[in-house]
Amino acid sequence: MRYTFIGLLILTASASTSLGHSVATVSLRQLFREADVVAHIKVDINYEAQVFDVPPYRARVLEAFKGTQTGSYVYFGPYASCTVGKEYLVFLKSSNTLMSDHCKGSCPTSLTPGAPYLWIMYEGYSVLPVGQTELLSRGSTGVRVCYRQVTLPDSLYRVNDEHAGGASAKVWVYKEDLVLILLELSREPQEAPTPTVTSQGA
Repeated sequence: MRYTFIGLLILTASASTSLGHSVATVSLRQLFREADVVAHIKVDINYEAQVFDVPPYRARVLEAFKGTQTGSYVYFGPYASCTVGKEYLVFLKSSNTLMSDHCKGSCPTSLTPGAPYLWIMYEGYSVLPVGQTELLSRGSTGVRVCYRQVTLPDSLYRVNDEHAGGASAKVWVYKEDLVLILLELSREPQEAPTPTVTSQGA
């Protein structure tokens, strides 16, 4: 387990080196290509540090765009401050480890030990909150993007969120518009085959 954790630290260091000390800007297209899993998810468990060396979130896949299946579970971390019960659009990278590699002792019964541990990319900016906002049309679902880190196509309608906290400027886009782009990207030839990441139960 100790060597697995060291391996994850090396992975983090490598990502930081490639991105520079500050988080690099990445286009939506490139982020999609780099990710092994892209999905609209709903977080249902935030595991505690006492149980794991690198505490993950568990989430149900509401809509799959790459590398997973709708209705399955995914496990991912670290970086992001996700809230249980909230929905997110996530771009995740394989860590080449399983959940069982990170358990301190026995794994919780709510966990699938053989499920892959997925890595949040770009220090958290690959996790995009999904929800409703008064900045968009009433009843519409939006996705919030830190646009200085994740650049969007010029044609995509967006609204500045001037009241959002944090250091990075944020915009809201219509989820249905973003989904159309993701579906288009999913049909483009990929540089390498992406693994199917599924966990069909707890």
